[in-house]
Amino acid sequence: MPAPTALVLVALVLAGVQLCLAGPNSGYDASFNKHFRLPSFCNGTECQVGPDGTVSLTAAQNKMGAFESKSYFQYGIFEVKMKLPPGYSGGLIPCIYLISGEGLDYRDVHDEMDFEFLGWNDPSKIKIHTNVIAGGYTFVEQYKFAFDPSADFHTYTMVYAPNWVVWKIDGQPIRITWREPGKPFPSLPMKVMGSIWDASYWLPWKSDYSKGNVTVKFRRFDLKDACRTDDPKLKPACAFRKDARKGAWLKRPTRKDIARAKRHRTMYLYREYGGWKQVV
Repeated sequence: MPAPTALVLVALVLAGVQLCLAGPNSGYDASFNKHFRLPSFCNGTECQVGPDGTVSLTAAQNKMGAFESKSYFQYGIFEVKMKLPPGYSGGLIPCIYLISGEGLDYRDVHDEMDFEFLGWNDPSKIKIHTNVIAGGYTFVEQYKFAFDPSADFHTYTMVYAPNWVVWKIDGQPIRITWREPGKPFPSLPMKVMGSIWDASYWLPWKSDYSKGNVTVKFRRFDLKDACRTDDPKLKPACAFRKDARKGAWLKRPTRKDIARAKRHRTMYLYREYGGWKQVV
């Protein structure tokens, strides 16, 4: 779970208005300078936005990169291209995730969906850490990569829907978690966040800044049919309207999606824990 000073939030802006982005051209023009902001602590070389909108976040001694959105979302498809750090990234975690709550108060009971990448001594051995948290309970699944994630940009997607959440890489489902009777499940407006932070206190490989700074790159942020609100305690109207059923996030995973996720689990599962274990 990201440290407070390493939160990364990504999202859309529309002050005082709540709406649902839907329709055949539902991809949103989420250029960084228009819709995102850097937190006040991130004002140096650790946070840079290139002319093409590529965001570079760097971990250095006592410095961590981050950026944040200006809005919350109740359901949607959240997608970004990422290029993970080359070389040694031990102890460090680049990530993109959704989280409820205000400001940095994420340690309270909250909802969360994570796409985190556990730094290793070799970029080809970086582990994928997927997590879902609801009502103070968590369920983690970790996977091995089928490719070197530092060699090029790849697309990472999270689908947040009322009855399921899906993680995808390059369009292929790697995990699907379903709402189950009697168990907690995400249901709150959340921000889309990302960061790179130092987790040496629990990762097997420790950070070593003598080897140089570590940088992760993000670009092409996309929020499809995302229901937006500027009040973290108020669900947007589109989460309830009948026309919200036009949203792509309400398209139930197909049998083929489920089969692909199961096959990925069989081939690449590294570790799982939690199983809705209480974390607060």
